[in-house]
Amino acid sequence: MSTLARTMKATVSKTNMKEKLKAGTQYLAKLKLLSVEPQHALPDVFIWMVSNNKRIAYQRIPARHVIYSIVDEERGKDCGKPITLLLRLPGKKAMGSAGWTIQTKLNLYLWLGLSKHKKDFLKGLPRGYEETKALRQSCKPSGVPPPFLHYNERQTFQLRAHMYQARQLIGSDASGLSDPFARIAFADQSTGTQVIEQTLSPTWDEMLILQEVDIYGLMEEIQDDPPTIVVEVFDQDKVGKSEFIGRALCKPVVKLSSEGYNPPKFPPRLQWWDIYRGPDRAGELLATFELLQLAPFGDSSGADLPPLELPASERDRGPIMPVPKGIRPILSKHRIEVLFWGVRDLKRVQLQSVDHPRIDIECAGHVLTSSIIQNCKKNPNFGVPVKYFDVELPENELYCPPIAIRCVDCRSFGRFTLVGTHVISNLHKFMYVPTTRHAKNALQKLFPSFKHYVKAKTRSQLFTGSWTFGVFRMS
Repeated sequence: MSTLARTMKATVSKTNMKEKLKAGTQYLAKLKLLSVEPQHALPDVFIWMVSNNKRIAYQRIPARHVIYSIVDEERGKDCGKPITLLLRLPGKKAMGSAGWTIQTKLNLYLWLGLSKHKKDFLKGLPRGYEETKALRQSCKPSGVPPPFLHYNERQTFQLRAHMYQARQLIGSDASGLSDPFARIAFADQSTGTQVIEQTLSPTWDEMLILQEVDIYGLMEEIQDDPPTIVVEVFDQDKVGKSEFIGRALCKPVVKLSSEGYNPPKFPPRLQWWDIYRGPDRAGELLATFELLQLAPFGDSSGADLPPLELPASERDRGPIMPVPKGIRPILSKHRIEVLFWGVRDLKRVQLQSVDHPRIDIECAGHVLTSSIIQNCKKNPNFGVPVKYFDVELPENELYCPPIAIRCVDCRSFGRFTLVGTHVISNLHKFMYVPTTRHAKNALQKLFPSFKHYVKAKTRSQLFTGSWTFGVFRMS
């Protein structure tokens, strides 16, 4: 296979590009078939948590992930390196929502190899431990690994989690929305954000701090491969237990105590982290994490840490600290103007026809509600077509929250039933920026305090029908 690949690479030209691409696709299909073994030569590794002689939780690791080889390309991806494992419930208990939550978080070092390679089983272990006689004897083919290691090197850090927002979360309530909050777990500490009610795109704008986090090992190794941060998003229920929405695994940016807090590494930029619930995607998280080393020699006061430049807020947020300047996006005022036209082809919901629909448009925590159609069968158009609202959105389009559109049926006795939803994740195609001087002057007269202008016209498809809305104007 490798000979064929090298020959194909050497004979590629402009005239036979399509033929070589087809051949390369066939080679890729063969490699995929070879990578799946019909019968595994080695049994998988099971990690069990046992309490009172009862198996509580487990994790299954394929042997090929921890197998050792002297050739780097043939070595398992988790062999000889610290990894984070999240244990789950066994058997039928793991089915459904009960199997999504974390039972135990473990930090493990796994190595599986031949006896003649046993001298290499400690090469990937974080340094800084005391080399005892029992440890040296364990590297021999007949030796037994020691039951524990004593680390002399311990680093103390402060973790700053800058939780800005999330988008496209899974709706957990009957209304199709959630009351999300996030909880981070790092080392032996955890903390959480505030609760944002009735939204699928919450903007927490909150900085969480974990003080004096101890990590064992050399500083150079921690900087190259920092520990994993587990972020879980829940839906808070007023009655009962909070419902799990999803989980993201993140990596922090490490700063030494002797290192300056200067660009381009610091301050770190916000980035999107994928949120998963089981094998399915459950949204995205916009956040960044700083792991700041505290001064050595027992000084853990944090006086040497970079200062926090908090933005001036118009409202008092109490003990909640916002994301500091330099990390938080630069916001500018925009106006979103919507032209509501009407709804078409709405299907039955809960065995009843949709007679009094209403459209809700949400962006950056603001909700715009349309007028209610009194009789959808006689006149499916809205009585008040034009509405708008003002929001502050990031100037960087990568950080912009989506526009969530919901259709709700207003039924008797004050009941509201969700009909369908649609999410506009990219606002770029709706953005309008004046290019001529005449257009700029006209826009400045209409909106003196605005810098941008957005205009859009589209037709959105909901899950149970379609509806048409007309114009966005954002500035």
